[in-house]
Amino acid sequence: MSIFGKSRLWASSFEDVHTLLIDAILRVWPSCRATCLATTLEDEMTRKLVILIRKDDKIRSSPFFVESQLELLPPDLKGDVTAKGYLDIAVLFFTASRKVYLACECKRLNIPDGCGGRRSLATEYVLQGMMRFVRAQYAKTFPVGTMIGYVMDGDTPNATSAVVSQVRRYNRRLRCRVRDVRTGAPPVALTTTHRRQSGDIQLTHLLIPFP
Repeated sequence: MSIFGKSRLWASSFEDVHTLLIDAILRVWPSCRATCLATTLEDEMTRKLVILIRKDDKIRSSPFFVESQLELLPPDLKGDVTAKGYLDIAVLFFTASRKVYLACECKRLNIPDGCGGRRSLATEYVLQGMMRFVRAQYAKTFPVGTMIGYVMDGDTPNATSAVVSQVRRYNRRLRCRVRDVRTGAPPVALTTTHRRQSGDIQLTHLLIPFP
């Protein structure tokens, strides 16, 4: 699999890399989960997940590198230089340009509130996570992206239903029609397609249970 050169030479392999990454996440997640507490915040969980992904045999033999908290900088020095954002997980390809990457955004879902209830956080997942892809803040010219939801109470069906409900509520802002929302079997519980001027993007929603 070659990811070198201009986009037309590596685009056909992009979705294969996306699938490879998801498979690796599922393989290492049990080990990651075992090192975390119910109170562990998403950044710490993601850092541990990245360390384990890097050690995965198939990832180690692949022509890319997995990075955590990648800072996205503007292309020039006009005005104040501020980051466009920070990718929770980024797959960097060995090309002449570091603009070639696969982006993953991570959020917690279904956080127990300590009183027998839970905070869904599905709205934050949609508006503070998915919207970064829709606005082309992340993966502007790429056809796929990944949302990882850490389901802290383990109730993946409930978390999926809550996310779908919020996607439908904000479908216009998400540029996502009803037929563009497809549910599946956990942990790949959902895929959504979003219309953008820079090209449509399909998001794979990997909702993985914590307990």
